[in-house]
Amino acid sequence: MRHPARTLTAALVLTALAGCSPDRQGGAAGAATSGPPSAAKTRSTAEKYRPQRLTLPVYDYKFTPEENAVVDRATNIALSSCMARYGYSLKTAEPTITLGDRRYGVIDLYAARNFGYHLVTLEDSPEVQKQEFSEDETSAMTGGLLLDAVTGEFRAMPGVPGPVTELNGRRVPKGGCSAEAQRELLGRQSLRTRSAVVSDIDTTSFARSQKVPAVAEALRKWSNCMKGEEYSYATPLESIAAVNLGEPVADKSETRLATADVTCKNKVGLVKIWSAAETDIQNKMISASHRALQQQKRDNATVLRNARSLIAAHEDA
Repeated sequence: MRHPARTLTAALVLTALAGCSPDRQGGAAGAATSGPPSAAKTRSTAEKYRPQRLTLPVYDYKFTPEENAVVDRATNIALSSCMARYGYSLKTAEPTITLGDRRYGVIDLYAARNFGYHLVTLEDSPEVQKQEFSEDETSAMTGGLLLDAVTGEFRAMPGVPGPVTELNGRRVPKGGCSAEAQRELLGRQSLRTRSAVVSDIDTTSFARSQKVPAVAEALRKWSNCMKGEEYSYATPLESIAAVNLGEPVADKSETRLATADVTCKNKVGLVKIWSAAETDIQNKMISASHRALQQQKRDNATVLRNARSLIAAHEDA
């Protein structure tokens, strides 16, 4: 029996471990990363890129892109090692590091002029590896269970009568290889995290900030500026949605649009105003969830430390 094709990435466990998107970006990044991964035009051009960094409070509770790549790689190692015990191999790829913060869309003129709205990496983004899991492979990966990271409890997968405890003569850990990888990186049996708190602050602050009068006014000015460049968009998210990110590189029309976008952002001070509004909102939300967030920060530090140790041991083997 074959299940529908599923993309196999470390995202199976990263969400529970870090409580956020695969990197520090939120907001408009979702629009910017839809579709297949897009590579930088050339490594040399990407190496010259010095991205503007946002310093939002919630970032203290998330992995940096560089840290996320470390955790991603370690997760792949742990998953592959576990699945091999049952005679199965996985299709994985080395993680890439995305340069630049796309929370408010592209915010650097260099990136806009050279890459448009496409993500910038120091290497070609690997093609998404897809793997069809057999019923037994799915059992090895999940143990027939789904994890609720908020509570740390498992529930049965749809269509599965109960937990899978043995496969090919070997015991299956509760939650399968996915849960085993999480336990290895978290360094404990409990898989409960405070990831949902981080995600809520990340997404809620972005939504609320757009209703702050100063941000709404800056967005209106940005839109008027774009009209002067012969573009009609109400927000930067609309301009991102207007381009085809499925193409490997940006064409001239995309780089022109992105350049106008960033030029207008700079002219009206949109990024500064928007990030200030989000900072105020996030600080209040963080104060209300201090204990949970400190636990998540400790978990992140543990995961990163264990991930580095796992990679080092794998390289020495």
